[in-house]
Amino acid sequence: VSAEGGRYGTSQVSGNLGGGNETVDFNLSAADFQTDGFNARTTDDVLRDDDGYDNTTAHARVGYNAGENLRLALVGRSVEGSNRYDDCYTTDTFEPTDRCSDDYEQQAWRVAADYQSRRFSHQLSYNGNNTDHKFYAAGQSGFRAKGELQRGSYLGSFTGSDSLRLVYGVDLESESMDDGSFDENRDQAGYFFEYQGSFGDRLFITAGTRLDDNDDFGNHSSYRVSGAYLVAVGAGELKLKGAYGTGFRAPSLYEVAYNNGSFAYPPASETELQEEKSRGYDLGLSWQAAGGLYLEAVYFDQQIEDEIYFDLADYSGYLQASGNTDSSGVELSADWPLLAQLSLSANYTFNNTRTSDGNSRAYRPEHLANLGVNWRPLSGRLVLGLAWRLSRDAEDFDGAELDDYQLLELNASYEVLAGLQIFGRLENALDEDYQEVPTYNTSGAAGYAGLRYSF
Repeated sequence: VSAEGGRYGTSQVSGNLGGGNETVDFNLSAADFQTDGFNARTTDDVLRDDDGYDNTTAHARVGYNAGENLRLALVGRSVEGSNRYDDCYTTDTFEPTDRCSDDYEQQAWRVAADYQSRRFSHQLSYNGNNTDHKFYAAGQSGFRAKGELQRGSYLGSFTGSDSLRLVYGVDLESESMDDGSFDENRDQAGYFFEYQGSFGDRLFITAGTRLDDNDDFGNHSSYRVSGAYLVAVGAGELKLKGAYGTGFRAPSLYEVAYNNGSFAYPPASETELQEEKSRGYDLGLSWQAAGGLYLEAVYFDQQIEDEIYFDLADYSGYLQASGNTDSSGVELSADWPLLAQLSLSANYTFNNTRTSDGNSRAYRPEHLANLGVNWRPLSGRLVLGLAWRLSRDAEDFDGAELDDYQLLELNASYEVLAGLQIFGRLENALDEDYQEVPTYNTSGAAGYAGLRYSF
């Protein structure tokens, strides 16, 4: 069980209970989160009210070992949330208001059966997911969207040897959406196969392909290949790796419904969305030393053809780029156990982005860095942590420069008694004043503390 609270009227309580034996096992968990929040938009200069958020989530799982090779599982999840925000429009007069809210409900479940034989494994599963999203403006009921997703799947594998494994399967997906004026459904069937092989415990290769048959957008095939080669160097190990893949995404029912609804207008209302296609690759090099030091460098390049995006200039709805949108760059990362009680982790990403018209992709920082330090004195009962984040050279959709910022978080925990832990953290410890998206406020320095008991 855990409870914590802090700035902006924030509180969270949660609990988790699990148990079982060789035949039956279960897990139950629940969490309730509430915050008064802060004023969401700088454009709200009249009400200047706090825009809070509440969420209650419950999760349950039970597993049953019906035989030596057969396992059955059932999972359920329920989420209820409410959110307050600024800048919406009333449904009767279409007047702007900052008294905006929405309620969200989700019920999801999954049932699965796993059968394991000597060389073959089989899994049958069925998933269901229902959502209900209601929006309000100045106390008036406005937009409402109900969604349903059901998926049945079979996943199988064949293990020929320690160096050969084949994975194959099929999934059948049915989705629907109803917002009062748009009531549509769509089916999609997917068939996939993957080869996983190794040679001499040094070379590892995977190659997979997938065929999707979509009701509205036809047949599309995609594939992915990857490889890794290990080289022993002194007391450490060097890994060379790479991957190349393609992808396909149909416009979501929500995107289609928005463009066909009353909130859209030209050019979005005149745009007939088509599927996105993507392709990308990455090449990497990593080093694992005997003392625990880990270093990695990766070059990546991803292209999206005919990217779907929301019209941030005129808010007309969803538009589609003509041509390729590209993201390429380098990722560097390191983990270093300096001492038995002291460790350091760091990563840096350089991301060069370009849209089909030659501009940078909106809100993607060109430079992003993270640094973490973790110290465990007093035989590990006390844990002190520091996390630092740096963001530089992001642009708005119109090319305007966004705020550069750096954030510092401090955290600590102490085991008072066996199973009883007190913890706390200070977010944005430097009280950085910044906006990741123009006109949207962010949190100032905020402290939180709590108790956690396990038994």
